[in-house]
Amino acid sequence: RLVPAAFVQRCPHADGWSYVLDYSDDRNENDVPDELATIAAGFSNRNAYYVGNARLAKLNIQAAQICALASGTRLEGGACQWSCIDLPDVEDEDLPACDTCDGLDSSVSRLIAMLSGQVTGGEKRLHLPTGTFQGTGSSQTWSQSGSQRPMELPYHDWSWHVHGYGISLRVDQAGWEFGASPVRAQSWPFDVDTFQVRVQTDRLVPAAFVQRCPHADGWSY
Repeated sequence: RLVPAAFVQRCPHADGWSYVLDYSDDRNENDVPDELATIAAGFSNRNAYYVGNARLAKLNIQAAQICALASGTRLEGGACQWSCIDLPDVEDEDLPACDTCDGLDSSVSRLIAMLSGQVTGGEKRLHLPTGTFQGTGSSQTWSQSGSQRPMELPYHDWSWHVHGYGISLRVDQAGWEFGASPVRAQSWPFDVDTFQVRVQTDRLVPAAFVQRCPHADGWSY
């Protein structure tokens, strides 16, 4: 089980994905540790968790997505307002510095670790594409400007930031750790307060097999 028992899902996890990270930011609490080594080791509390680099390294990741969500805005069916994008293939030599990423052999796992808040800077900067939200929020991107601006990691002393006054992750800041800045958030149609990273791994159940007795959720057969 990747989701810790202490964590409370504010935005329900979608079927077919395993969630290695969920930061559901409480604006009045320090949800994500400030120390990068603590993040790398894995942590969990009521509002946030990351499975840790050691556990991430054991996953044979076939696909990965990052998602930004607004827990206070619900779509038809009850899901949080959301936007998810595929993590692109990135060459190791293009990745920024990460002092805690030793032991992560694949570029996608190293990138996930950096997105968790472990990126440490240096001269290299990585730019990732971003997306749009759903339904009436389909014109809203990850930036306030409305255009699809890139994410940059790291960004000054922040873990990462989307250009155009967009959403950011700042693990060194207690309280407002994820989302648009408090000043800029007032201009957004909804409060983006949740960041998730989800992966798909090797399928254990062969395609030719027909389940006579359905497999229970939360278990691998």
